[in-house]
Amino acid sequence: MRLIKFMTIMFITCISSVYAISLQDAKGSGSVVEKSSGYVEAKSSDPEVEKLVKNVNDGRKKEYTKIAKKRNLSVKEVAKIAAVQIKKRDKNK
Repeated sequence: MRLIKFMTIMFITCISSVYAISLQDAKGSGSVVEKSSGYVEAKSSDPEVEKLVKNVNDGRKKEYTKIAKKRNLSVKEVAKIAAVQIKKRDKNK
């Protein structure tokens, strides 16, 4: 379980850093929210926000799938673990 948490944290750090400024700005403005599913959701119909959400979610799903295969878990299980880690990380900011 520790390895899964470590891999999830590393993944979140990598994915978030790719979109850090835009994702953080969008989250800060309320245009994007983190969901308990491990994915983000647009709360704005702005095409740039929607594109950002699609890119982030596509990247997350790809990484969740890799981790799930390595750990013999479902993608949904990995996504839920990631959601908890994201919530903890965001809470500490």
